[in-house]
Amino acid sequence: MILPAFLIFIGATVFMRSFFKGYLEVIGVMTDEDLETMEKLEKTRWWLEKQLPSFIIYSGKIRVFKLYSQPDISFTELSEILIRPNYFSRGRQNKLVIFKKSKGGSFFFGMDSNPAQEEHLLNKAVEYNPNIIITNR
Repeated sequence: MILPAFLIFIGATVFMRSFFKGYLEVIGVMTDEDLETMEKLEKTRWWLEKQLPSFIIYSGKIRVFKLYSQPDISFTELSEILIRPNYFSRGRQNKLVIFKKSKGGSFFFGMDSNPAQEEHLLNKAVEYNPNIIITNR
């Protein structure tokens, strides 16, 4: 009984360490404008999304926070963004965001169905890559 609890504790510790390391890296390189936008968005987010955001947009890139990795993706690398309902949602992350890359391949993650957050993502994507195709179902 102690071993499974210990393994869960170790897994949670590794995840939190990785998450906060990536989070602090992004905060360190964000511009004042990016930080102001992030503060405005936090007012519209659910309490858990404030503490553990799905993504942060900064300097033409998006850092996505997933369980085992926090990749940076430049909007100029993307050809299309699809946003659709996620029927197998975890908590409030009931939108599935799919990035299709210009050079092939795709990347996906779950996002809260907050309209302000979705609008911010799409506006920044078009700002940094005017040729991007947006499909919102």
